[in-house]
Amino acid sequence: MELALSDRALILLLAPLTALGTMAQNMFVPVLPVLQAELHVSVAAANTTGSAALLAYAIGLLFGGMISDRLGRRPVMLTGALVFLLGSISCALAPSLGWLVAARVVQALGSSTCMVTSRAIIGDVYPRESMARMLAFLTMLMVVAPTFSPMIGGFIGNSLGWRGVFWVLAIVSVPVLAFTWARLPETRTTEARAAFSGLAGSSLATLWHQTRQVLWDHAFLTGIVQASVIYSTFLVFVWTVPYVLRTQHLPLSTYGHWYLCIAIGYVAGNFLVTRLGSRHSMPTLIRTGLLLQTSGALAAFALAEAGIAGPLLTPLCLFLPMGLLAFGQGLALPNITASAIARHPEASGTASSLMGFLQQFAAAMAVQWIGLFPADTPKPMMRFVFCSALFSLAMLGFSRPAHNARR
Repeated sequence: MELALSDRALILLLAPLTALGTMAQNMFVPVLPVLQAELHVSVAAANTTGSAALLAYAIGLLFGGMISDRLGRRPVMLTGALVFLLGSISCALAPSLGWLVAARVVQALGSSTCMVTSRAIIGDVYPRESMARMLAFLTMLMVVAPTFSPMIGGFIGNSLGWRGVFWVLAIVSVPVLAFTWARLPETRTTEARAAFSGLAGSSLATLWHQTRQVLWDHAFLTGIVQASVIYSTFLVFVWTVPYVLRTQHLPLSTYGHWYLCIAIGYVAGNFLVTRLGSRHSMPTLIRTGLLLQTSGALAAFALAEAGIAGPLLTPLCLFLPMGLLAFGQGLALPNITASAIARHPEASGTASSLMGFLQQFAAAMAVQWIGLFPADTPKPMMRFVFCSALFSLAMLGFSRPAHNARR
């Protein structure tokens, strides 16, 4: 469809909306010890502020896009940004842990709605090949948030305490909400909303009908599985490697510095998608990305099995190969996502919601499972990463239909 905004203006508008949830999560993590001491709670109790938010984020991903299919993108996006603002203020004012957990749930629901609706807007506006490039552009801008948010959160926590993090998030969300109100057009056509509403007599029946229709598409489901495996591979490493670094008596800041290898690798992969997407087919970019992902996983797995360790060697042997893995993921994941969502242009919000929810759920289960293994060695972690990379590569034989949009 025609859009008054330029491509660049649309991406610059959607990028902060997409990054709100990641910013909130990563800025908050460094101040958890401060929160625990001030509220006089256990570590497990303090961590409920994160686990509850992750669960709420997954639920928001599931339903946010579906609701935007029915009501339109603009009102849902504005509501999500407003809910995030109110949730952030409630977090900053929380008098107790229970209040804070509830406010974090509200905050996560708002940010997840913005994220999934942003992807649905991309699906409304761009055809399949262009969609992959625009998703890559959006991800490149969004990846700045998880890269620098922990350092920013630590600085704010030292200066203003844990409540200061939420005040900063609230302040940041005000101009985001204002620009969204002023500039974001409605990209969901009236006809599409009417058709969605007319599928059944009630909202729940409509959502169920749309969900069933999308999930019964075998090629779409294959794309979801492939994307979920890739995402789980990344999160298992990110959540486990800090424990490995602690066994080398390295400072906590070590993770933040070496994480740049991951961020740079993924951004470089996304950048190539924006440059090569018009000259190479999506299956070619996906295949190349998965091969690079497997190569990086193999190198990290081999180094871990060899038992190479040391204050410098441990992060060097882990993060450099994982940078190559992240580069491959940056090539493959936007194209896999675009291929799957493009199969259902009539319900891109629903498709985006299902993909986001299942990715989050699968990654959460993988992280919980890897926690059953010893964390003083990188071997269990890297065995999982390597096996997952092999599995996603093997799925190419089953996913070819997913890379052909419906005619």
